[in-house]
Amino acid sequence: MLQTKLHLNFESTDRYLCQQIIRYRVNSMATDQSGRRNQVLRTMEPDVVALPSLLLADDNPALLETLVDMLEPTYKVAAALHNGVSVLEKFRALAPDLIILDVSLGDITGFEVAKRLREAGCRAKIIFLSVHEDIDFVNAAFDLGASGYVFKSRITTDLTKAIDIVFKGGEFASITLPSKH
Repeated sequence: MLQTKLHLNFESTDRYLCQQIIRYRVNSMATDQSGRRNQVLRTMEPDVVALPSLLLADDNPALLETLVDMLEPTYKVAAALHNGVSVLEKFRALAPDLIILDVSLGDITGFEVAKRLREAGCRAKIIFLSVHEDIDFVNAAFDLGASGYVFKSRITTDLTKAIDIVFKGGEFASITLPSKH
């Protein structure tokens, strides 16, 4: 079996596509030119590594810029917004896989944004960022349907881990949660 890795290297502005790796598996090839082309087209299976698109929301512009710089090399940042109302206005058009919300957004709370997103039928998974390192805040976030809760004091160690776990269907918290019975 022949296996080839192609690294896409576009000059376009879409970094997401540039970061994708496509692997082709070619099982067999016919001897004549047209047969070879047909056989190759039938047996090539693209194995695209999909990366989640993120919508970020935090009322601190410096932190938001830091988050974008930290996450863009690995993930597609669909938008970085400064308040909850903008998230509610733009989530449909952006269709992110994950929404990363600050708990304290300034205009409305991240918890209220999450509640309204769910009421509006948003299927994106939600990860909260917060300075509140209190179990009651963590539990409240998960009670609202969040899939993750990351302390701002642990962003550099926990955020990318949380994104990867949540994108694969798991849950993440910067602290160990008691198991629900």
